[in-house]
Amino acid sequence: MKCSGCGNELQSAGEVCRDCGNTPAFDPTYVTPGVSSEFHQGETEAINLPRRNSQQLPHQRNPYPPDPNYEAFQHQPYNAQSGGPPSMARLRRGPSHSTILVACICLVLVFIGAIGLSTMYVTSQGNQQKATQEPLHTYKTTVAMPTTTTAVMSATATPLVVPTTVPEAGFTWCGSDCAPDGFIDQFPVGWQASALSGVTGFQFVNLQQPDQVAVFKRLDNPTGTADQLLATEIQAVYASKPGYEAPQPPTGQTATIGGETWSTTAIAYMNNQTKEHVTICATVHQGKTFVLEFQAPDAQFAQVSTAYYNIMIGKFQFTQTGTP
Repeated sequence: MKCSGCGNELQSAGEVCRDCGNTPAFDPTYVTPGVSSEFHQGETEAINLPRRNSQQLPHQRNPYPPDPNYEAFQHQPYNAQSGGPPSMARLRRGPSHSTILVACICLVLVFIGAIGLSTMYVTSQGNQQKATQEPLHTYKTTVAMPTTTTAVMSATATPLVVPTTVPEAGFTWCGSDCAPDGFIDQFPVGWQASALSGVTGFQFVNLQQPDQVAVFKRLDNPTGTADQLLATEIQAVYASKPGYEAPQPPTGQTATIGGETWSTTAIAYMNNQTKEHVTICATVHQGKTFVLEFQAPDAQFAQVSTAYYNIMIGKFQFTQTGTP
């Protein structure tokens, strides 16, 4: 008898192989005495098999492979007649052809729907752009304008010049108040601006020292040149004052103020034991006489002129006259 494990010759059927520990291979001719070699079909009949090795030997072979290889079953068709096991390829078979067909039809329908929506969106956008690009229809309509509109337009055709620039530090504009008199100018902050009485113009008085005064006049219908008008002003206003000192020489010098050439001179008079200095300027502008007078104590006149009067002379501007 040969061993079922290594193939060595054994003496009897129950002998254990010394090399591998297995029993002899099954052979029907070496059945246990008294037992028929044929299988019994009765329900109470038992089958006697050859004795197996009951000892737990260290090198006993495992009758089942550790990692079955199922690749061989993937290509074996299922044999219904023989009752064989089903093929692994059949067990791992993917979706059926009908399922794939339904999925493809759904994808095609989704794609067609997306194309339809895109086409509708592009068409609507094109219609909107076309609507915005088309010029609006114009219709001629006759509107009856009130007759007062013409009068308002003619009255505002020559608006007054009102300053919009920032004044010098410590100064403010006499704009809308002075413009109707034919000029605008800046005056010191803290000085009082008030209209003249009996003549067109403004005066600016230092409230802290009232004998610091600037007077701006406008006289209509001039009767002579700027020098003659200057002499007339001096004679009418200052010649009768106490301690009056006439200008030397009597004819004044010239200065440019507001883009116009002015005749100018200086006089002096006494006011309560204080000698007052007065510089007077006169010119004719657009058929009207303008007179400027700057007064301060004689001892302070140079200082006051630097701080106030020179800035006022530099900011003086003519405006359109004869408008409300």
